[in-house]
Amino acid sequence: MEDKIFKCRLCACSDYQTIFETAMPLSGQYSINGEEDNKYPLHLVFCKNCGHIQLANDTPADLYNNYLYTPSYSNEFQNYITKFVAEIDEEFKNCTDKTVVEIGSSNGSLLKKFQDKNWKVLGIEPSKTLADVANKNGVDTLNDYFGADSIETIHERVGIPNVIIMRHVLEHLDNLPDLVSALSRCVYSKENFVEQNINQNVGGGGVYIEVPYVKREIEEKQFYAFYHEHVSYFSVKTLKYLLESADLKIVDVQENDLGGGSVLIRAVRKNEEDSSEVPKVESYLKTEEKFISPESLKNFSDDIQIFIKNFKDKITSLKKNGQIVAGWGAGQRACTLLNLSGLTSSDIAYVIDVNRNYWWKNINGTGIQIVPPDYYKNHHVDKMIIFSTGYADEIIRENPDFITNGGEFIKIIER
Repeated sequence: MEDKIFKCRLCACSDYQTIFETAMPLSGQYSINGEEDNKYPLHLVFCKNCGHIQLANDTPADLYNNYLYTPSYSNEFQNYITKFVAEIDEEFKNCTDKTVVEIGSSNGSLLKKFQDKNWKVLGIEPSKTLADVANKNGVDTLNDYFGADSIETIHERVGIPNVIIMRHVLEHLDNLPDLVSALSRCVYSKENFVEQNINQNVGGGGVYIEVPYVKREIEEKQFYAFYHEHVSYFSVKTLKYLLESADLKIVDVQENDLGGGSVLIRAVRKNEEDSSEVPKVESYLKTEEKFISPESLKNFSDDIQIFIKNFKDKITSLKKNGQIVAGWGAGQRACTLLNLSGLTSSDIAYVIDVNRNYWWKNINGTGIQIVPPDYYKNHHVDKMIIFSTGYADEIIRENPDFITNGGEFIKIIER
C-alpha cells in the first residue's frame, strides 16, 4: 500500500498538494484478539488541476470481501431511507414497470422497501456476508462488483432500470471514469423516459449517488473522516466533473447529516440539445470555493494536531478526575480518531455499536472492545463520547436513562 506514481482518479493529473500524511490500521476491519493492528500509509492529497481530494495510496483489493459495516440498524437511517423510497415511488406512481438497481446494496434493507412497493429490484454487493443476508431475506442480490461486465447481467435480470442507486459507494472505488461510463450505459435514456411519460428533468429516474460531503468535512474540521476505505472525497464540483465525462448531468442536489454530513445528487443522461446549467448546482459550486481551496486546506491541515492534542488532553483530564469514559459508534471515524490520538483500552472502557456484526470484536490498533447498546446499563461509565457524529441526536434521544443515571454524552461535532 505504498504510494504509487500519483495520478488523479478523475483527471489523471500528477500535480498535487498534500493535506496530511500518516499511517493507520484499517478501520473497516475488526480484530478478535488484537491481531489486526498493522498500520498502512494514509496520504491525503488535493489535485491541483480538478480539485479532487483523494488518497494517493491504494487499499487492498480484497478489503470488502468480508466488509461488516451497514447503517441499517439505526432507526434514523431507517426513517431516512423510508422517506427516500417514498419520494421516488411517488414520481413513478403512473409507471407499471418499476425497476431499481442498487450498487453496493449491503444487506438489502433499502431495496426491501422498494420491493414492498412492488418494484422489481436487484442488488449488487461485493461483501459475501452482506449479500447472503440480503438473499436470505428475499432481496435478489448479486455477490459481485459493478462494472461494464455487469450491464448485460442487469438487463437480463431486470431489464433497463428506471433508477440506479449508489449510496456511500463511489468514495470507495478506484476506476471512477469507467464506472460512471457503465452507469450511463445501464440506466434509462431520454427515449425510455418519453415512453414511460416521465419528465426526467423534473422528478424521478436516473442515477442517485450519495457520498460523504467533503465540504462539510473540511468546514467542520472532521479530519477523522479520512481513512483507507474512502479513497475519494467528493464535492459537487468534482461529482459534476466526473459525471459529465460520461454524459450524465446533475439535476438535483440535497444535503443530509448522515455520516457526519452527506450530499445526494440525481443525474440523468444528457440530451444533446440541453446545455443549460441547473441553478441549484451552480449555487453549490459557488459556496464550495470558500472551503475547498489550497489555502483552506492548508489551514485544515494545520488544525489537525491542535484538535488531536485537545481531544487527548480532555480524555486524560477526565481520567485524572476519576471519570470512566466509553464511546458510542465503532465505525471508521472512531478507529481513525482513537488511533491518531493514541488512545487504547486503558483510556476508553468500551465502545458501543448497534451493528451486531461488530460485537465482541476490537477496534483495530486500540484493543478497545465493541459491545451491544444495552451494555452500559450494567457497566457504568461517566462520559460517553459519540463517535457516530451523524447519529448523535438519535443516540441521546433513545438513551435518556444514561443521563438520568448521571452520565453525560459528549458530541464531537456541535451543530
